[in-house]
Amino acid sequence: MASDSGARIYAESATLANSGVVTAGDYTGLSGVWTITGGDGDNTDTFIATKSSMIFNDTGESFGSIYGLLVHCESTETADEESTTIYGIKNTAKMAGTHSDVANIYGSYLLTDFDGGTVDSRIYGLYCNVDVESGGTISDEVRGIQLVMDCDTDPSAGAKAFRCDLAQNVDVAWQH
Repeated sequence: MASDSGARIYAESATLANSGVVTAGDYTGLSGVWTITGGDGDNTDTFIATKSSMIFNDTGESFGSIYGLLVHCESTETADEESTTIYGIKNTAKMAGTHSDVANIYGSYLLTDFDGGTVDSRIYGLYCNVDVESGGTISDEVRGIQLVMDCDTDPSAGAKAFRCDLAQNVDVAWQH
């Protein structure tokens, strides 16, 4: 592992782990905060807090699975009192300030990009699996997808809860 004078860390393979954490309060395993307060940026510049690429490029080998990001969050045991919430991933895209001006804002943008090769089964743009096993207690209901929209500002082209644009060779728009 090496670093340069810009405080960048270069590592071919690095594992950050601490499996014996004892804490009496909040805990963050890895945190990074970057705030740009000056410079000469314009609308041709891109600013990224975290960027990661996993590329498999070996024509003599294969792989079982390849992940760009693998996140696991689990509660195994707690005290006999109610905890609050578990998030596998919580993401916020926020715009504030009178001088903020963008063409688009995406809370989450997913791209499944198939450009060649062979897929022996299916291609999923978004796959959501809610798996509720027996043995637990659910005091309310289970929802596969919940969409909440609140448009205090009336968009000039209207607000759409769901828009489905279908191009070539789509046989079914919605299947129950």
